[in-house]
Amino acid sequence: MRRLDERDLRRFSTAVGALSDPGITRANLSDHFLRAIAALIPVERASYNEFDRRRGRLLRAHSLGEPGAPHLVASMNAYIHQHPGFNRPDSASDWPAPNMISDALSQRQFRALELYQEHFRHYGIRYQLGIAFAAGPGRKISFGLNRATRDFSEEERTLLELLRPHLLRAWRATSAREKTQAAIEARDDALRGAGSAILVLEADRRIGFCTGPARELLARFFAHGSQQAAQLPAPLRRWLRERPASQNEIVFSRRGSRLFVRLLPGCAAESGRQLLKLVERPLHPPLDPLLALGLSRREAEVLLWLAQGKRNAEIALICGLHLSTVNTHLRSIFAKLGVETRTAAAATAWESITAARDR
Repeated sequence: MRRLDERDLRRFSTAVGALSDPGITRANLSDHFLRAIAALIPVERASYNEFDRRRGRLLRAHSLGEPGAPHLVASMNAYIHQHPGFNRPDSASDWPAPNMISDALSQRQFRALELYQEHFRHYGIRYQLGIAFAAGPGRKISFGLNRATRDFSEEERTLLELLRPHLLRAWRATSAREKTQAAIEARDDALRGAGSAILVLEADRRIGFCTGPARELLARFFAHGSQQAAQLPAPLRRWLRERPASQNEIVFSRRGSRLFVRLLPGCAAESGRQLLKLVERPLHPPLDPLLALGLSRREAEVLLWLAQGKRNAEIALICGLHLSTVNTHLRSIFAKLGVETRTAAAATAWESITAARDR
């Protein structure tokens, strides 16, 4: 490692300070990192790349001061296998020291590559210094410092090597802030629905937050006691672990009631947290709450089966009706309830049944 002078150390200290900015987010991270690097080492073009290590392909490429360019990713991916920083078996260390293209290739060899002719040549890139680090399973973050007229020095390689752990630390700090914010938003969602049965699960599927109604349902359906407050019942853990991607709901039955457990979409995905909503419904709901909506007895029966997820043909078979009669009843039901969809009719039915039960 080459000795650095006082001017180098001052620039390095400034770059490290910039990477400690708490205002860095995923949205501005690439520009923030590239500015810090470019302030430390003069370059003509600085690039940020996200690389899929399993597939050997770039996911994102962004250059400082330029808008996003999907065509840049496609161009690089066509010849990425020729790049000396990406064409060898990857390892967990992810370039333990910064690499220059000139470490592996002469200028003549580099300019003979399609990678240069079809990509780098158009951006005036003849020399490159790069560094990378692992960013989660299967992903690598890399930075390319590019010049057209002169190669990088060993002092500049040393500066970038010293900066590498600070880049990694800033990446992790940004990720941690994003996860914390996602957790806060998930908690707020749960608190806004405090009257509902809501569970917030941590990344390890332990219960991070549980509303009172949810705690009561867990106790009733799974004998889930206070000593197990943080532990998700085994049937739910098993379902979350084994469920197909398209299955977002499961139903449990016990003592004349059914428990619908739904995994709410798009909740704190980055942090690995999950939000579950629990809804209890009677196994054999009474008709009286539906009759109170102004429906005839037969219409109430049809609506009840609709609310339990039965199709029209199934309702006809269960009730001993012609399919056309079921369709007629449904049109009448929709008109009386003032709804237009099966989902809205089912929701109205369950609201009435639940309200009658709670009175």
